[in-house]
Amino acid sequence: MSTVRWDWTSLDDHLPPPELVRTLNVRMPRLQRSVSWIVNIGQSGVFALPTLVLYQNGGLSTNNTVDVSLATYTLPASALAVSGDAVRINIVGRATGFPGTPIVKFGATSVLTHGVNNTLFTAMTTVTRLSATTQTYGGMLNDGAAVSSYGFGSGTAPTETLTSTVVIDFRGSIANAAGLFTYDSVTVELLRGS
Repeated sequence: MSTVRWDWTSLDDHLPPPELVRTLNVRMPRLQRSVSWIVNIGQSGVFALPTLVLYQNGGLSTNNTVDVSLATYTLPASALAVSGDAVRINIVGRATGFPGTPIVKFGATSVLTHGVNNTLFTAMTTVTRLSATTQTYGGMLNDGAAVSSYGFGSGTAPTETLTSTVVIDFRGSIANAAGLFTYDSVTVELLRGS
């Protein structure tokens, strides 16, 4: 196996970002996959890795009075390959007629469980890789009356083996079958640590 060495100082530091990416891809084709994801923020010269939407769904409803699965997404094995990589889960939903409970599980661990009282709500939770078998999580839920935070050291942190697939389960229930619990929108995004 040969090592490719390249003198980074030979690069013109005034190249516009698209030209820089093309130059790196031509000179070092193995970088093409990772370098092509670098984006310039406006005209600032600041570069960032974009978030990647892995899953979107909506219109998921139940009138069940016990916790049921409304949708699942299977996170591919090694999607969170490096410490600091994360998935952000965004939810917009509502409980109509009666109180409801949104629940999101990352593998076997609930990373969102919060009652909402006959109202619209938005929620966001982020699960971050600490190691191949440990994660941390935290987020918030806004139901119009209050903003509640969860995770952040309270509750049990996930301990999924990230070299395997992980099921993200969107669950819910409503207090009375005459009501309706709905996820209007659920999104799973991949955030790269660095």
